[in-house]
Parts: sequence; structure tokens; C-alpha cells
Amino acid sequence: MKGEETVDDIKCVVLEQAYSDGHIALMYIDTSNYSLYKTRQPSLNQMGAEVETDVIFSDYKDVDGIPSPHLVTIFQDGEEFVIMTVSEIKYNSGFEDSFFKME
Repeated sequence: MKGEETVDDIKCVVLEQAYSDGHIALMYIDTSNYSLYKTRQPSLNQMGAEVETDVIFSDYKDVDGIPSPHLVTIFQDGEEFVIMTVSEIKYNSGFEDSFFKME
């Protein structure tokens, strides 16, 4: 836990995850409802260069009692890169456990 930070006028708890390759991912949790607001981590752009990537999760709606983001916006080096609108989320939709088995 890295403490608290205000991001886009939203008070967040900041969590840090360090990977074995040295990369660090940050997760910003909205303190008003404890939902994930934003992640920040390095990634590769279309040209293969490393960039800082922010993912903003918004438009939370209740799905089967679970607050779920229906809008995801991705920024690479501060520039809007992708906007995804989620039209439907289904939980426990009948996949067999074998579907998730790693081989």
C-alpha cells in the first residue's frame, strides 16, 4: 500500500504490485465505494516501444449484486488510445471448470 492520492478529483487508496522483471503496476481504489478506478503500468505501444499505460474504469452498474465497470478508457503516455463500452456482463454463465484448466 502506497497511501492515498487524489486522482481526477477522486480520493483513492494506491496499491503497488512489483513484478519479478522490475515492472511496477499501480492500482487506484476509489475510497468512496472501494471500486477500482484506475491502473497504471508500463506496456508496449503499437510500435513496440514501452509506454506508460493508464486504464480508467467507470460507469459502474450493478450486475448480479456485483458493481461492474461498463466503460473502460485506455491512455498511453497520456493520450487517449482506446474507449471500450461494455454492453453486457454475465457471471456464472455455465462454463465448466475444465474450460479454465491450464495445460
